[in-house]
Amino acid sequence: MARLSTKLVNLKRQLAIAERREEYQQQELQRKIDNNIVTPYEGKGPTTTFYVPSIDDPADLYVRVEVPTTSLTECLGGADATALGKVGGVLTLPAGAGEVPQRGFANKYMSLKFIHRDTTPVATQTPWGSRVVKYYTEKNGQATRMIPIGGASISAILTRWKALKTANFAPFTKGDIQLLAPDNSVIESASVA
Repeated sequence: MARLSTKLVNLKRQLAIAERREEYQQQELQRKIDNNIVTPYEGKGPTTTFYVPSIDDPADLYVRVEVPTTSLTECLGGADATALGKVGGVLTLPAGAGEVPQRGFANKYMSLKFIHRDTTPVATQTPWGSRVVKYYTEKNGQATRMIPIGGASISAILTRWKALKTANFAPFTKGDIQLLAPDNSVIESASVA
């Protein structure tokens, strides 16, 4: 009898798991339809609108961003001018400066990504037979939060980042923080224990 290759055995196992997952998802959907279970929409809650300098023209152009107030409170300690100053944001548009909306101009600013990390990873078995390892935890419904960061220049943003990663991030006390480029690629990261 011919022996099956390891690759073929792995593909068959992955196919079996995918089929069980699809069957489970179909059964769950049918159960929700049969029991008339409706999942209500949960918005992001109240937001704070503030302005960050554009990396293209930081003196004259600001990007108007909206961030959930809970994100600002959990990551920066508040949504006031002092907290926003940590990331180069301002509550009121400077005189003579122009503004653009966040939508369509997300490539004009850099961001900080806060990731809530678990102390130890937790492995769980899925209903369809595979295993998932969870490294992050949700806090108030979110595992990650993103906040724009601005400055008079790229070097000013990097200086602000260096100051932030060495400062106390209270109330954000455990997790990873990443400095993201406008395309959301990670420039640098730091861990908060």
